[in-house]
This record gives sequence, structure tokens and C-alpha cells, in this order.
Amino acid sequence: MVSQGVTRARLNREFFTASPDLAKAIIELVAIQNVTPSDADQDITPEERREIEAEKVKRTLGGLGIELGTELVFVKDPAVTCIVHDTKKVSFRGEVMSLSKAALLAIHEMGFTWPTANGFEYWTLNGKRLVDLPMAVEVASDEEDEA
Repeated sequence: MVSQGVTRARLNREFFTASPDLAKAIIELVAIQNVTPSDADQDITPEERREIEAEKVKRTLGGLGIELGTELVFVKDPAVTCIVHDTKKVSFRGEVMSLSKAALLAIHEMGFTWPTANGFEYWTLNGKRLVDLPMAVEVASDEEDEA
């Protein structure tokens, strides 16, 4: 049986594709203890960590080209919606908050006790998860910044 959010990668094999949050939830259900390696375990210095974090592209609602006032729909329940408030925040249950906080509140309302959630995984626009939408605004490269 294949549940919501999981699709079979090949019909003749037992391989499936699933969102990272679903995989994390499955691992947490069967985990005995958290053994995620720390930066020290991996010999990553604080300077290297800052470089790694600086290279990450920050996904925002504005960066996806989503206009203010747009309604987003929760993946797990189409009756649950939020409204884009600005380039980084939404209005959910009458309060302005981050997309991830809105997703986490909706998840908690469903009875899950997850400590975090990636909002871009749980909200959709026109039936597509935000995490699957391409960035509309290109991030300037280092060469352009130096010019």
C-alpha cells in the first residue's frame, strides 16, 4: 500500500520517492536515539560552517514570484489555507507568521507533535508544492557583486 506523499519510482521494483519531511518522520518513528553527527564530529570549523550557510539560497515567497494576497493551500487538508502577507510571511488563523510556523501549527492541529516543519513542503499554489516551484528571482552571483 502506498500512502499520501509517496509514489512508486518504478513499477517493477520496490523503490519509492517521498518528501524529505516524510522520510524524516519515518526515521523518527523507528529511531532509538538521534545520532546526527555534529560539526565537531565531521571536523567542520566555525568558519567552514559560516561559508556553508552563506552558500545556501534563501527561498522566499517573493523569490518564487508569489504576489501578496495569494491564497496557499495546505498539502494535507485543502480546507486549510493561508494568505501571503509579504515576501516572507503569511497570515494564518488571523496571525502573521512564517510559512514554516503556519505549517507546523496546521500539523499540530492534525495531532502530530513534530518539532519543526519546512513550510515550502506543506503549502501549495495551484496544486504544486512551493518547494517544487522554480525561483522566479535569480540570486546575483559573486562576480556580479564584485563588479
